[in-house]
Amino acid sequence: MVLSWFHVVPPPATITRIRSEGKQFAVDLAWKEPTLQVRLAHGNDTDAIEYGAYAVAGLCLHHVHRWKLLGRTQTASGADFFIIPEGAPAEEFVRIEVSGIAKNSGVTELERRLRTKIKQLAHGDLARPGVAVVVGFKTAHVLISEIQK
Repeated sequence: MVLSWFHVVPPPATITRIRSEGKQFAVDLAWKEPTLQVRLAHGNDTDAIEYGAYAVAGLCLHHVHRWKLLGRTQTASGADFFIIPEGAPAEEFVRIEVSGIAKNSGVTELERRLRTKIKQLAHGDLARPGVAVVVGFKTAHVLISEIQK
């Protein structure tokens, strides 16, 4: 939904630039025009940005690293979800903290937010590795950073 605020509905797909651990990727992100029902269901901009960031982050993590979302985390874990490498047992989960930025989503702002999310992961009460992801909707950029704990 948030992509529709800034981009033309595909086709063509929205070219999304992903930076993960120093590597650059460009992927075609195909999406559908939000229906009236979807627009009404996501009428709260803050929630729409948050949920949209979860969706885009999950897709990008799967595309780049073959990670899958496993489930939601508890409050104070420092993360939003658990993820696992494709084919790995659930015990090898990694935490993921996601943030979305709609309007001011230039690379400098995304990098600032990524540093904040890395700190949040580091201070969570769950001693597990983590991944911070920041999604910039206007610029169609995604930044990914892994941390060990």
